Amino acid sequence: MHLSDIFTFKNLYLAERKARLGKRHKKDVILFEMGLLANLSQLQKELDEGSYRVSGYHHFTIHEPKRREIQVLLYRDRVVQHCLVDNYLMPLLERHLIKDNCACRKGKGTDYARKRVRQFMAESYKTNGRKAYVLRFDIHHYFDSIDHVTLKAMLAKLIPDEDVLGFCFAIIDSYSFEGKGQCGLPMGNETSQCFALYYLDKIDRIAKEKCHCRWYCRYMDDGLVICESKGRLNDLLFEIRQCLASLKLSLNEKTVISPMRQGFKFLGFRYSYFPRGGVRAKLDSEARQRIRGKIGKENTFFYQDYSKRCNENRFFLQMRSIVLSAHL
Repeated sequence: MHLSDIFTFKNLYLAERKARLGKRHKKDVILFEMGLLANLSQLQKELDEGSYRVSGYHHFTIHEPKRREIQVLLYRDRVVQHCLVDNYLMPLLERHLIKDNCACRKGKGTDYARKRVRQFMAESYKTNGRKAYVLRFDIHHYFDSIDHVTLKAMLAKLIPDEDVLGFCFAIIDSYSFEGKGQCGLPMGNETSQCFALYYLDKIDRIAKEKCHCRWYCRYMDDGLVICESKGRLNDLLFEIRQCLASLKLSLNEKTVISPMRQGFKFLGFRYSYFPRGGVRAKLDSEARQRIRGKIGKENTFFYQDYSKRCNENRFFLQMRSIVLSAHL
């Protein structure tokens, strides 16, 4: 598949419909959609001629679930990336990624990952009881640390078309973490999710194919392995550290091997066994407090908005009665 087959007008139109979900109230989306057909036609023309260039990034900070710096492109660039991901990158990656690489894939996500963890725990209990161990690993500053040269070498083996490969390289080169050269992916890019999914594929292969870990799950840079032997998990951890060194990454302090009987945290939940072996998954205390705070804010905003609308309605009713009385 070539670039002209990916960036057809129909594909760009469908990508725009996806890109606008939940954002139709934003100024840049409104301005783009006011001249939708003309803007999509211009975008397709630039892509066909090879004159399209990635614009600069807008930076903002979010604080939930933790403080993160987010980098976002202009809306027209987000439409292009949605089109590339939906019509080329994700279909290609789906043929290479393992089943339990759970992030940002159709039919998967955090709920799927949590379901798999509960399934793994139930299967482990049948054979090992509470005597198993769990390895949880987390990558230090994952998106900011992804090496461009290494990523490009991996993509060169994956993508056969030179034009598509060059287009992906241009997207990668459009950003670097704090201007530190060829390093880092912007978290707001649709393509960044795909590249980040594939960048740790070697870790997945080591766990599943080399070390034959049956109960393994990864959600982006958070990984979990359940095993009956602590020694096997130490061996796997050594292999993971070596592989990450070749990818110019490292593990952070959250990486730990612990007994299953103590329970563990993963993706915002705390997992443990009931006395008779049933699996218990409770919302982590930090996540619970965060959700309560969010609900409180939403209720406050709702009542403020409701009060504002009531006052506006009273004003319009008063104005209508004044106008009607003047006519009578």
